[in-house]
Amino acid sequence: MLRALAPWRCRIDGDDMPQTRLPRAFAPVCVPLLLVAVGSAPAAAQEVSTRVSRTTNADGSASVTAAGALDGWSAAEFGVDLSVAAAPVTVVQPRSDLPWKATDSSGAVAWAKVAMPGVSNLLFWDKGAVDVRLDPLQDKSQLGTSFSREWDLGSHISAQVSDSYAVTVAPTSSGEGWSSDKSLSLNMHETGTRLSLGTSVASDRHTWLPSLSAQQNLIGPLVLTTTVADTGTEINRSITAGFHSTW
Repeated sequence: MLRALAPWRCRIDGDDMPQTRLPRAFAPVCVPLLLVAVGSAPAAAQEVSTRVSRTTNADGSASVTAAGALDGWSAAEFGVDLSVAAAPVTVVQPRSDLPWKATDSSGAVAWAKVAMPGVSNLLFWDKGAVDVRLDPLQDKSQLGTSFSREWDLGSHISAQVSDSYAVTVAPTSSGEGWSSDKSLSLNMHETGTRLSLGTSVASDRHTWLPSLSAQQNLIGPLVLTTTVADTGTEINRSITAGFHSTW
């Protein structure tokens, strides 16, 4: 079953481990999680729903997410996040060596996410999930948890509070790190507008950095997003357009 879900193979004896390995520190959490998930999976084949979304930036670069979800399997979802670099522009650079090449910033990250049942009975949140991310190009692994709760403020308006924590393990040059994100969103369903106010903190900077974004559904799957974020050194402003398709 595990071989069918991901291109990485895993054996306890270590003879068939992938080049990018999940750190040993994650074992106390991941092993029980996998045992519960596999043990609770129905024997019959499950239907898989897929979705693809793409966001194009002003500089020509883009991000693409391809994901699949297993119905009835603890709300399990898996996929790949792709970052596509902008098309290189050949510019004559007399003082540079030939050939003139643009740096390729493309990348890919594989991930899996499993919902935590019963969160609403134990905690303030009504939804919770555990997710694992593997970046083979950067040799990074990440284990995180996310929680959220939503309220209806009217027939066409709802609010959502989200909280997430993550631990990242990278090569010895950067070592381990952690991060936390918190956000408050207001959804206006009738107009397709979403306003979000968020803040984040990480182990390499012990300062909360705020961000504000507005997302507007246009025609069909087209979405326009405007973001203003504090990076710690400057204010970053961006406008992106993308689409979201599910089948």
